Amino acid sequence: MKEKKKPSVLRFPEAGQNAEFEQSPQQDVTVRERKIWNWLVRHAQLWVRIACAVVVIGGVAVVFRWMNDRKAQKCLRDYQSKATLAERVAWAESASLPSGVGNVRGLVFLEQANESMKAKEYEKALRYYQKAKTHLKIQPLCDEASVGCGFAALHVNDLEAAEKEFHPLCKSTSKYIHSQALYGLCYVAGKRGNAQNFSHYKTQLLGYDPSTGLATQIEVLFPEMGK
Repeated sequence: MKEKKKPSVLRFPEAGQNAEFEQSPQQDVTVRERKIWNWLVRHAQLWVRIACAVVVIGGVAVVFRWMNDRKAQKCLRDYQSKATLAERVAWAESASLPSGVGNVRGLVFLEQANESMKAKEYEKALRYYQKAKTHLKIQPLCDEASVGCGFAALHVNDLEAAEKEFHPLCKSTSKYIHSQALYGLCYVAGKRGNAQNFSHYKTQLLGYDPSTGLATQIEVLFPEMGK
């Protein structure tokens, strides 16, 4: 029996049959382009959403800053109406004050701390010096509050707290702050009876600014340290 010859031309596949072998190179390129385009569109939409989110967040931040500035201006006008220190302290201790008035609050607390030191209310002075340190961001006022903390701590006989306040101040570029810190450390050493540290800090004090007379004062307070 003779075998039937296979057709020389492939038939177009019937419905339901796999037609992949019939795709031309041009169709492959079109599919790839469509996939690339879809990928670009999908990622473009993502970047658009991110950009919109950034714009919204930035807008909210601007509005919040504007509202905070308005509130700060209102609070400062209220502060200017306070005639006495007690009124200013009550204003500064208000929990509703915005962050924009932090330095003003710190100045009020520093003023109250200095007045308490003059009145020999050392625990109260220490408390307000610590509050001033929390709010002040201006030098040398921050260091001045730290000096106050140190000497108030000495008056309540907390030598460790005083020493912690004075040590970092020895790096200050302000002659006043630096000399006060050295004096405080001399005082701590004298109270502890540590002659070596006392001599070390007193020598630095003499070499740094002899015109203040602080070295002479500390020697008078602790004459036994000079023996």
